[in-house]
Amino acid sequence: MASALVVSYDGTAFHGVARQPGLRTVAGQIGEALSIVCQRPIELAIAGRTDAGVHARAQVLSCEERLNPTIGGRIAKLAGDGLAVRGILPVEDGFHARFSARFRQYLYRIRLAADDPVYARRAWLAGTGIDVGLLQAALAAASGRRDFSALCKAGSAGGFERELLGSDVVVSEGFVDVVVVGVSFCQQLVRRLVGNAVAVATGRLGLADFGSRLAGLDRAGLATVAPAEGLYLWRVGYGGDWRWVFDSYRKAGFEAEWAGFQPDELGIAVEC
Repeated sequence: MASALVVSYDGTAFHGVARQPGLRTVAGQIGEALSIVCQRPIELAIAGRTDAGVHARAQVLSCEERLNPTIGGRIAKLAGDGLAVRGILPVEDGFHARFSARFRQYLYRIRLAADDPVYARRAWLAGTGIDVGLLQAALAAASGRRDFSALCKAGSAGGFERELLGSDVVVSEGFVDVVVVGVSFCQQLVRRLVGNAVAVATGRLGLADFGSRLAGLDRAGLATVAPAEGLYLWRVGYGGDWRWVFDSYRKAGFEAEWAGFQPDELGIAVEC
């Protein structure tokens, strides 16, 4: 008997997702809330470890307990501001939020408009002059399975060999949204990928130089890190193909897809 919890959160309210002594984190707050509701400690697994300031639309946590699906509101209230529980699902024994996942989708929002307090903590004000074609080319150059040492934080857990399945760039009024799908990600990979791809798209870094530094594992040569506030863990996939996520985001856009979340889009096999 096990359960999956799907949560969304504003990353600026937390010091990341993983438990850290003395700091307010997503897993820490949910774990404490569950221990109060269930009257015993609950061990949680996390699908993706987002850093401080990084947001999530559909982060997944799991535990080896059958939780009552009606306690989501109570858990969110006990966990405090900045977090919502979007669903509690009964899953098969052996389900693990991290190890059962087939892909992860991240979204990075680049804001082109003037400073706006509504988006100040939720998108990167990177300015105008972004060549979308060059941005797409830089992202495409990083696709596939490779050693991503040049685009990961030194000492990242789990090593640097990763597989990026695909990417897309969606332009809307005032925003350029970068959608990246991969099997797994090492620490800061998406932020460094976007930061250096924007450097290419604004003429500060040549496309050929980007490719050679990536292949040469030159972390110092690809040192630009996009800020955390623009990054979202958008969804974690547990079944089916991953390619549909690009069409889904293009058709719906940011606000509609965020608000229109349905648990079955994650492909989690629910146990009746």
